[in-house]
Amino acid sequence: MARPQAAARRARPADRPAPATPAPNHATTIEGLQEALNLTFLTYRDTHLAHFNVRGPAFPQLHALFEQQYEELWHAVDQIAERIRAMGHLVTHGALTLPDSTLGQTEEDMLQLLTAEHRAAIARWEVLYGMAEEGGDPATADLCTQRVAAHQKHAWMLEATSA
Repeated sequence: MARPQAAARRARPADRPAPATPAPNHATTIEGLQEALNLTFLTYRDTHLAHFNVRGPAFPQLHALFEQQYEELWHAVDQIAERIRAMGHLVTHGALTLPDSTLGQTEEDMLQLLTAEHRAAIARWEVLYGMAEEGGDPATADLCTQRVAAHQKHAWMLEATSA
């Protein structure tokens, strides 16, 4: 005679819903997420480099600002990768392939490059938002909204610092 627990364990897999299968129309959104992950990782890397290398009269303030920003970006990298995985895809190696950094040596060069990277990320996330909305993907659209707001805040703080 089978024990009730053993029977329940055998029955559980049939009771579980099947894993979500990504819809074919999500391919463009996945590609966009991979590109956005790359931009976020690039900006994370350059912000962390700026944190390491900044010097000058504003060192304490910039060192702290860069640290706040790279920590937020690091968490964003994880969120984006998890969204890709939740949609049933793997994070590709290409999403983490970065060109050599062009971060300058001066405070102003650092602020300008990082601001430009945030502005590029905003534009990418806005395009991706349109794709997600069109594809009926509210979770990705929500992530896009969060990322646009974060990059806008980072760009604003960098621009205000360099003014």
